[in-house]
Amino acid sequence: MSVVRRSVELLTPPGAGGVAVLSVNGPRALARLGALTGAGVPAPGGVRLAILREPDAAPGDPPLDEALLVGRSEGVEVHTHGSPSIIAAVTEWLSGEAGGGGAPAEVGALSLEERAERAAATAPSAIGARVLLDQAGGALRRELTELADVEPAERRRRLAALASEGQRCARLWTPTVVAIVGPVNAGKSTLFNTLLGEHQATVTPRPGTTRDALAAPAELGGWPVFLVDTAGERDLAPELGRGAEVEAEGQLLARGVASRADLVLELTSDAAVAGQVEAPAADGAPPRLRLRSRAAEQDGAEPAGWSPLAISALEEPAHARARVGTLFKAALGLGDRSPWEAGRAVPFEPDLVARMCDLATGDTVERSALASLLAAL
Repeated sequence: MSVVRRSVELLTPPGAGGVAVLSVNGPRALARLGALTGAGVPAPGGVRLAILREPDAAPGDPPLDEALLVGRSEGVEVHTHGSPSIIAAVTEWLSGEAGGGGAPAEVGALSLEERAERAAATAPSAIGARVLLDQAGGALRRELTELADVEPAERRRRLAALASEGQRCARLWTPTVVAIVGPVNAGKSTLFNTLLGEHQATVTPRPGTTRDALAAPAELGGWPVFLVDTAGERDLAPELGRGAEVEAEGQLLARGVASRADLVLELTSDAAVAGQVEAPAADGAPPRLRLRSRAAEQDGAEPAGWSPLAISALEEPAHARARVGTLFKAALGLGDRSPWEAGRAVPFEPDLVARMCDLATGDTVERSALASLLAAL
């Protein structure tokens, strides 16, 4: 008897959880997924972060969710947040069952504060939700209203600072994809588990244990990220034809993940190779941060004697989390300041940030231009 496969299947157990995984197959469901992302779906072996928005959503309308898309030989895996309401909404859209009554009010009819409150409900981290709830409480409107009473040049300076903060905090709404790569047995899966704070990736001394890309949401230095653990690199030529083909596919997937990530954490045990940050290449490759792992085995048990680029996730997990968080913020220019400070004004909509940038390009910002901006909120 043949088994009829559904176009959208939940692969993870039902109910609330940190992450849910949906398998999407068939041309119609994949076309709907492409419409939700607005940019198509990845090819087999490809991995990318996507914002899932209803195709008929108004500009600025909060998305259904953000998801990690993993291309498979048949269809695409969609890794979303594990809220039952999010799973149901995404499944309905992908299955073609959405679009009935009870649609939410048009975003254009909502105030800035109402839009912030709605966005907070789907924020990928608690810190991001706090920032948005401050705006829901009027922090941004109060700051813009105060600017009407300052000198035009000072108004321009403060507006530019607001726009800059909006650009920095954009990583609160769209988590950074961080790929962990390196040779086999470099400690990638151990670091992955350490940064998550729970055991998700299998760790053994046997080379080639990780043969796939395992992704999960986490935080680095207070910023939301998607961590991706990948298969280790080693020469498989002598073993091809003798069972190493699956591991070779895992290595190919790892390279694809690394090429599409926002930041690559490369682990090595060679002190001569470890370096601060390799800037993005001309071909668009992401910045690469090289860290020396297993420092406790090479430099002694005390982290105080290790170099700033050395970690030992197994022996000193707290040190590894703190060190990677600090280097992550430095690599992406996020600064040491917390992404959330109670009551701080932060523009959270890309269009609003762009308008502020435009206004701040001149020598001054006139009161009338600021009044027009406020009227649009």
